[in-house]
Amino acid sequence: PEQQKQQRQPQQHSALLEFPQFRWIHANTNVSGSLPAGCLQAGFGWRCMHIGVALPHVRTPVFVLQSLADSWHVASLVDNGTLPTLAARIRDAVVPAIRPPHGGLLDACFHHCEQWGKIGCGGQSNADAFMRWYQSRLRCWLRSRSKYPSSNCSNEGLAAEGWPLVHAAAPWVDGCYDGQLKHRVWHGKLER
Repeated sequence: PEQQKQQRQPQQHSALLEFPQFRWIHANTNVSGSLPAGCLQAGFGWRCMHIGVALPHVRTPVFVLQSLADSWHVASLVDNGTLPTLAARIRDAVVPAIRPPHGGLLDACFHHCEQWGKIGCGGQSNADAFMRWYQSRLRCWLRSRSKYPSSNCSNEGLAAEGWPLVHAAAPWVDGCYDGQLKHRVWHGKLER
């Protein structure tokens, strides 16, 4: 826990947006009732709104879909270093948090939401990856309630499935999904 409190500072880049509103939301709204109790009890406060801090305190299995080139975080694409910095930041924060029973797929496509079933990784769509993970969790849950629980539902057995799936390509991957070019053009017109 102390190591998480002292996480290394995320990589900075002038074209990446920071979200100081997390502190404000935590201080001024009743969001703490929606955050993992263990995370709050560990003293992380507003940082429990970040998935990399919160997820280790969540007992319910969660499947994370996240872009390493998430357009919501980007103010400008003019600098070629923007997306590699963002990818490293997200990879450093999210990948270590995805441990059994959790799973996830981190893609290298420039988007924010709206691409369910349209983005692939390892020969399967993000929807297919989710279903594979979900079916595995369901089998484990059913076995845990049977007369003969299965040992391959242990954390070690679940980890052997290879979650999370992460695109190895540097962001972004051209042609990642049909609307990516259109999204990049639209995003370039945003005033931030």
